[in-house]
Amino acid sequence: MKAKKNHAPRRYATAFRLGQHIYYNAARLCGDACSLYAAEAFPSAYALGILGYEELGKLQMFDHVVTEAVLNEGTFRLDEEWMAHLFSRTMFYSHRNKQAWGTHQGTVNGTAPAVERLIESNRLDFHKQDAIYVGFYGDRIQLPERFGAGHAFRQITYLLRGLERVADLAFIELFADSTRSSRRFSERTLAALRYQYLHLRRPKRRKKTSNPATQRTAGRSDA
Repeated sequence: MKAKKNHAPRRYATAFRLGQHIYYNAARLCGDACSLYAAEAFPSAYALGILGYEELGKLQMFDHVVTEAVLNEGTFRLDEEWMAHLFSRTMFYSHRNKQAWGTHQGTVNGTAPAVERLIESNRLDFHKQDAIYVGFYGDRIQLPERFGAGHAFRQITYLLRGLERVADLAFIELFADSTRSSRRFSERTLAALRYQYLHLRRPKRRKKTSNPATQRTAGRSDA
């Protein structure tokens, strides 16, 4: 009889290494998204930016639940119930939930950032799919190219800010403090990503079209 394989880590050390690899992957996706943007493959850059955001959310979700499991159970051997909760369809395997864990952007002038509004309405996950596949709905062919530079640049910005926010979280063990080496590694990673990001051509802002009737009214009032 074959031994039953575990689909979740059983020890903290394994979970800690997994968290580090999630961070590596989020950083890789950010760099790849920048490369695709530079090549003007905007829909693909947008999709990778969303995937990287999900990895960030997964990292923060993972860190929170694993830490709670160890503190509550008083052992570095991870409890099956805690891990079953973490590796469930509503947590680790929920795209919307991973995206939500990756946010915490706060508000700007009392308004939530666009990415948070898209997550709340579940549209960000649809965007991720639509940026990859050709579809048909609303009596129209839907092409990935409808997601342009603006979508991609905004999502890459969110992802980079998220990586800056987590800093060296993935390299700080429980009951330990941030170290010079862990900070140095995350700072080097961020420096490389910022270099790519700062060399991207920013999307052009759409010019607001003036209403001729409004202009005529304004002209009369000025007179």
